[in-house]
Amino acid sequence: MDFQVERQAFHSSTDEGLVWLCFKPIITTYKTMMRENEKIGRDGVLAKVQFYRQLTPGQQGLFMYCSYHHHAIESQAEFYWWSAYFIAQPMFWTSLKKAAQYFEEDTMLLLLEEVEKVLTSQYDSQHGLDDDKRMFATISPLDQMFHQFAPATLQRIGARIRHNPSAFVQIVDEVTTSSALESLRMF
Repeated sequence: MDFQVERQAFHSSTDEGLVWLCFKPIITTYKTMMRENEKIGRDGVLAKVQFYRQLTPGQQGLFMYCSYHHHAIESQAEFYWWSAYFIAQPMFWTSLKKAAQYFEEDTMLLLLEEVEKVLTSQYDSQHGLDDDKRMFATISPLDQMFHQFAPATLQRIGARIRHNPSAFVQIVDEVTTSSALESLRMF
């Protein structure tokens, strides 16, 4: 899909800022598409799959990693919940791990695999962290590692976008949007 980013914004962004700049039109398009599908009563899962398949490999990686990161970074409970949510939907979890592979984020991939082992082991991921002190003790260091690795991961993803922008976005002098207000809303 073609997602536009203004040239000036692209070149003036930090590597981490570039990640979010390029993610913004993807998530905005996704949310618009999901709202439209909801209005007509179309199957949400099918719509998600079709949207994802229209993305380039770079856009797929950016979409999955940023969707996860944006929520999981908020707190340990969010890290746990979003990890369990992605794992419960194998297509999401597999795509998230493929994103880590695409960006050659081996450390993040290993962390995700550890999270998967913990959440698919003997622990009951249907309960929250407050209900299971053993799960809390196990997930806590993984959440800490995620917080430790995440900033460098975003910087490296941004550097990759900067070196190969056409895999992610189309750089234009001025973005054409149907609604300037909608383009300002990220989430």
